[in-house]
Amino acid sequence: MNDSRKFAALENFLNVTDSNRLWMYITGFNGYELSNDNYIRSMKHYKQYPYGILITPKKDKEGKVLHPEDPVFELSDNDNNRQSISLSKIIEIVKSNPVIPGYPRYTWQQDISPRNDRHIVKKKQKYAPFNNEDANYYMFHKYITKGDN
Repeated sequence: MNDSRKFAALENFLNVTDSNRLWMYITGFNGYELSNDNYIRSMKHYKQYPYGILITPKKDKEGKVLHPEDPVFELSDNDNNRQSISLSKIIEIVKSNPVIPGYPRYTWQQDISPRNDRHIVKKKQKYAPFNNEDANYYMFHKYITKGDN
């Protein structure tokens, strides 16, 4: 692999016409998919990498895979928080998936982008609802302190 490149295009490492390889959606990690032969790809840069980016396990300073018996991958979850997650946990998540339209799919089926998959992602609410009592206090406080510059 060329170390000067940030991403590893999937088609440089795997046969994209292999009809035995199917990709399943990883629930909670929008844009990532797990193959039936345990490869992980990201479809987040689908315009530049139409078959996805091959995700490699985390490595130590010497370049050796951490925990080779159960490799750990760094993925961003639905809320865009980076998470270190083991292959066994990813497989468990995929196996417990409900049926998701369009999955499993073949490698050459790259027409579904992560930005179009938003209908299957349940986002958590970022802010607490603003109730009337808070609004009244805010407006009153703003009015009282308006001239205090």
